[in-house]
Amino acid sequence: MALTFRKYAALTTALVCAASMTGCADNGYMGTIDGFQLRNGIYLSLMTTAHTNGTNNIYDVKKEAGDTSEITDVFSETIDGVNAEQWIKDETLKLSKRYVAIERLFEKEGLTLDADKVSAINAEMKETWDSESLNYYGFTIPVDSVYGYPTLGEYYESIGIGLDSLKDMELNTLKEEALFLEVYGNNEETKVSDADIDAYLLENYMGVKYIEVPYDDYFGINLTDDAEIQALKDTAKSYVDRYNNGESYIDIYYDHALMLAQNKAMAEAEEALEEDGAEQPADFDAYIEEAKKGATAEKAESLEELQDVVSLESNSLSTELNDFIKKTPVDGKAYYYESELSSYLIIRDNVITNSKWKEDNKLSILSELKYDEFYEYLAAASESYTVELDSYLVDTKYAPHSYKPFLPAEK
Repeated sequence: MALTFRKYAALTTALVCAASMTGCADNGYMGTIDGFQLRNGIYLSLMTTAHTNGTNNIYDVKKEAGDTSEITDVFSETIDGVNAEQWIKDETLKLSKRYVAIERLFEKEGLTLDADKVSAINAEMKETWDSESLNYYGFTIPVDSVYGYPTLGEYYESIGIGLDSLKDMELNTLKEEALFLEVYGNNEETKVSDADIDAYLLENYMGVKYIEVPYDDYFGINLTDDAEIQALKDTAKSYVDRYNNGESYIDIYYDHALMLAQNKAMAEAEEALEEDGAEQPADFDAYIEEAKKGATAEKAESLEELQDVVSLESNSLSTELNDFIKKTPVDGKAYYYESELSSYLIIRDNVITNSKWKEDNKLSILSELKYDEFYEYLAAASESYTVELDSYLVDTKYAPHSYKPFLPAEK
């Protein structure tokens, strides 16, 4: 399971599309919030997030009403009973105050950022800035064909967002993570106890070690021969018996990993013979066997490396397998499960004993428990902030309805 703090964070730098822009520079400030000078580019980045949030809100409401039509003009819509233009401005201000609250509280708590992480952010943003292409679902697309500028940096500059603003947005997210961990991981008054974390994990997650033996040949193609399928079922059953007879799960898992590596090696060896000019072996079976012998696999150093932790509510397992694991007792024994396409060794684990997973996912676990509360904490901290923003910039120059990235692309 992959959990990230950004799933819960409202601060993201949106990449917005437009084919034609008018230039404006990120060389000034929108004004101040609690005395903090808010750069134009920060405000505009947050406004793109507000626009995205508002658009998603409109779609959600339409979907609930059974309307799946496209939104042709966001600014003709209302959001939470407020016209979209005003809602986006209000949301941008809310996000801006939140941004400042993170900066203020981070400093107040005496926190610092890891120098290596800061360096990595700077390098990543510079690479993004200089990029001449975009990766879109595996396809490489020239920036010029999408935005009309040779690099992403020139595009961002054209909409008023500079490199320093992009860096500061990313650094603010790092500060948010550090502040969150300080509040709920270290502060004695607000810290979430280990007992509360364990109780939450037991209620929402399950630990499992499993080995799947699919009914496939070494090319990964489904078998149809009953005898060959039975042989693979017997392999899975042998894993279960070996474990229950005292063999190490690490050794059993290694044997299975080696079998998969051997299958891959044999498939690649056979495919190599189909290439133009490939020399054909005098003895095909011996050739394939030699490829099999050359395969290797790595052996895990600890059981925790081989344990999966999956959400009870949503995971990638089939419904049937998920239900079987839920019913499997946490008794240290291996169980055999058979489906239409695979057989499995299943060992149900106590999720709270996987200390490495808990530590690696601490931020995400705490986020699930406390992010809503943290959001309110930041809102309360920024509620009384004095806001002094340039009304011309907010209402005219950078008014949402006239901000170029929000307008339909020119054809």
